[in-house]
Amino acid sequence: MQTPDRYANTSRASDGSPVRSVLLTGFVMCLMMLGSCASPKAGRLPESSTRLMELDAGYVILRELLADESNLDSILLIKSTSDSTESLLRDIAEASTDMLRQLDRMAERNPELTMAFNGLPQVEVLVRDAIASRTGMQLLSANEDDFEYLVLITQDSAMSYGMHLSDALADMEPDAGVAGQFKQMSERMSDLHNRVKERLKSLCDDGSD
Repeated sequence: MQTPDRYANTSRASDGSPVRSVLLTGFVMCLMMLGSCASPKAGRLPESSTRLMELDAGYVILRELLADESNLDSILLIKSTSDSTESLLRDIAEASTDMLRQLDRMAERNPELTMAFNGLPQVEVLVRDAIASRTGMQLLSANEDDFEYLVLITQDSAMSYGMHLSDALADMEPDAGVAGQFKQMSERMSDLHNRVKERLKSLCDDGSD
């Protein structure tokens, strides 16, 4: 697998070097966030929460998902997979980076947003963290074939969740222009979700021979 130029210098570090140790620690943390979207800022909304507070929490959850997904291609530095899946993972990371920047611009233009709470109860945060940690370790220890299936399954869940979350935010957003941007995000994640499903189907078809 070709090493991207942006990682060329770090990839030449010796196996036992402190630099490599730090990098691997970072990549393991990245892997541990792929099982579910890593928990955003905790803070359950009050029973009397307003529509704006619910919208605000939705922004936070979507932002955390996109932030995690934008780092997806980092795992390719320590795990290898087929060219088709590698290309798909890089496309997801690139698209997520673009949408993350777009979401930040949208939030900056709305001074009413606090981006402070995710609205999730603490038990939900703990469950998400546990799922993410376990899935990350499964990805890290998997062989090449199993890794390909597992990472695609995480992306099937992530893109489906992001697609529906963006749709829900579009319905809640009072600004028609901003709602349209959420719809565009939803469509973009829907396209990626379909590609993930097609890739999984291809792997299943190949394995049935």
